[in-house]
Amino acid sequence: MRVAALLILIAWLSGCSTRTMNKGLPYLVGQPVDVAMSALGEPARSTEKSDYTLYEWEAQYNGNVPITQGMTSQTSGGLSGGRTYGATAYMPLNYQCLIKLTVDDEGVVQGWEFSGNHSGCKFYEKGVKRLIP
Repeated sequence: MRVAALLILIAWLSGCSTRTMNKGLPYLVGQPVDVAMSALGEPARSTEKSDYTLYEWEAQYNGNVPITQGMTSQTSGGLSGGRTYGATAYMPLNYQCLIKLTVDDEGVVQGWEFSGNHSGCKFYEKGVKRLIP
């Protein structure tokens, strides 16, 4: 039951990030790439193509969430205040975010895309929120 509740919470939080990114990143189109760097920081990498440059911002790290399972209470002689026993398991999580901007030869953002989840995009999400009027 706790695992299901945690998965629902993660899915809900991912939706928040998706809405913010989908709402804010379009405001970068038509703007100089410096506006994107001001909001997102320095890109992780840039790749020059024949007629555009692809800028990428990326965050990825792993974590574990402790989940206590099988809680049982044991009493002695019918008295309350016994010990509680349970097993703790750790659910691995992969936090990730990848933002890609296509920038023309004049340094103007022409397109965007992103993928990731709330925890991975949290740092970038703050900058993207500043783009939304």
